[in-house]
This record gives sequence, structure tokens and C-alpha cells, in this order.
Amino acid sequence: MKKSLLALYFGTAVLCACTEEPRYQCIAPLPPAYSLDSFDDVMVPAGFTLDDFDWEGNNLTLTVWSKDLYDAVQVSQMKPGDTLVYRGEKMVVHEVEQENAVLTVNKGLYEGGAWLIPLAGGVYRATESSDHATYTELGSVSLPLDDEFCIIDCGEDYNDPSDTITSAHRQYLESKMDKNFWPLNTEVRIVQGKVVSIHRRWIP
Repeated sequence: MKKSLLALYFGTAVLCACTEEPRYQCIAPLPPAYSLDSFDDVMVPAGFTLDDFDWEGNNLTLTVWSKDLYDAVQVSQMKPGDTLVYRGEKMVVHEVEQENAVLTVNKGLYEGGAWLIPLAGGVYRATESSDHATYTELGSVSLPLDDEFCIIDCGEDYNDPSDTITSAHRQYLESKMDKNFWPLNTEVRIVQGKVVSIHRRWIP
């Protein structure tokens, strides 16, 4: 009788193990190494316009973003049924394909899916068309400009050298009314809560 009960118990346990529902994961961007309350010495993707400068008060109001990076271990374990947070929205994973260095989810961006590419440091980066990264908005903050504040600005063409503007910042920016500062092309260095430099890179 005891043997029969043991056999029934182990048989039921094996059956339950075989029919157990798979566990799904939600793969979201890693939290950034900074917050709106603490800027020690960081470079942050940012967006702002010329109107966001308060030249009399010597400060800048900017919207801070973080680049969407994903843990490589989580990405390597991605499977159908998982959820990927991509461009701020949740996407149910139906298929995952490796195409050269690009991990294609649900047939890629143009089919309503996603693209992820590996980077050094054990992370993946979400990418869009023209190899642009994707970003998550953290919020807006007003910060003073450092006494040695400068602008490092790209040229009009890809091969043009950058200009470093260390004075007459307002005059320079107002003479360049076509200048756009947004996360795709702009990073701001903040040290101890002050804006030290604005770096604008050329993008297609």
C-alpha cells in the first residue's frame, strides 16, 4: 500500500513538473546612474530650446533623458511570451532572431517589432532607423551655468570639425537659429549640479 502511494505521489509530481507554466520575464531599460535630484559628474542626453536659457539668471532649463540600455543576460534569455519595454511601450515577444550583430524582435522596427544591439559592459542598446538610440524622459530641471561653461558644437556637415564656444554664448546661439538640441544629438555635462558644457553632435 505504501509503495502504491509513493508511486502515485512521484508520478503526480513528475506530471506537475512537466505541465508547469513557463515563467515569463519583463525586460525593461536599466535605471540610469543619475537622477533629477543628484548630478555629481555625469553626461546626460538632454533637450531644450534657446528660450530655455535664462541669460540674466545664468541658468538653463533642460529636459533630461536616459539612453535605453538592457541587461545582456536578460536579453540573451529572451523568449516568446516575454515582454519587452521598447520606446516606452510594452511589447509581447513572439519571435527573436539574431541577424549578424542585431537582435531582431518580432521582425524588427518596420514590422512593429524592435532592434537591439550589443555594447561593451554587458548591455544591449535599443536602436531605431539610422542607428539612433531610444531614450526615456526623466523630467525637467533648472540648473545654473558654470563659470567656465562652454558649447562644443558640430559643423554643418559630418566631416566638419566641432567649434568650442567659451564666450558670447547667447550671441552664438542666436546666430544659429537652426540649432536643435534634443537627446539624439545633445549631451550635457553636469558637475556638482552645474551645467559645465553642452555637446552637440552631427546626425543625419
